[in-house]
Amino acid sequence: MDTAVEVGKIRKFGRYAQASCLVVFVMLAAMGPVTALVSAFETGGSLPAMKLGRYFAIGEPIPLGLAVWSLLDVTLLFALCCLAVGYLYSLFGALGRGAIHTPDNVRRIRRVGQLAFAGGVIQIVLPILTLALIAIGIMPEPAAWAVDADFGPDSLVLMIAGGLILLVSWIMEVGRRASEDADQMRRDAELVV
Repeated sequence: MDTAVEVGKIRKFGRYAQASCLVVFVMLAAMGPVTALVSAFETGGSLPAMKLGRYFAIGEPIPLGLAVWSLLDVTLLFALCCLAVGYLYSLFGALGRGAIHTPDNVRRIRRVGQLAFAGGVIQIVLPILTLALIAIGIMPEPAAWAVDADFGPDSLVLMIAGGLILLVSWIMEVGRRASEDADQMRRDAELVV
């Protein structure tokens, strides 16, 4: 297939994907505060409950320390998601302009992989850290409380996806350098002739 046609398809895809990232970012900007407010005042059954992210207390308000900690947890994961969408927006914008094999694109792909991997790790580490902080008495324990420490497949999937994205960025960087080296050798050979 003709390379110019393929580059045209990549540019078109980049423009559509960048627009999609903008829609996702607007949705995240609207959903973040709404989700925090709804989850902070969620009620379940006949007992009032406060829920924020993975942390909830039934029958009594969550202690201030745990509420602040859970808000930081939710904010951290939300920020990672927003950063990843920002890097994807930049990547797709560059693809839409026809800049495909560039060091900036490799860096953006690498950052998305790092953020995905970090999101999976954080979903495992923060609940364990919370339980440890409560166990050693740094944070007070509500009478009826729970931490959703179910790591589930999403944490593992995020770490695997992040690892694969990092692998792709490494392969792209090696291919980009090899292509630049080949171009340089060809120019040198043309100068000799």
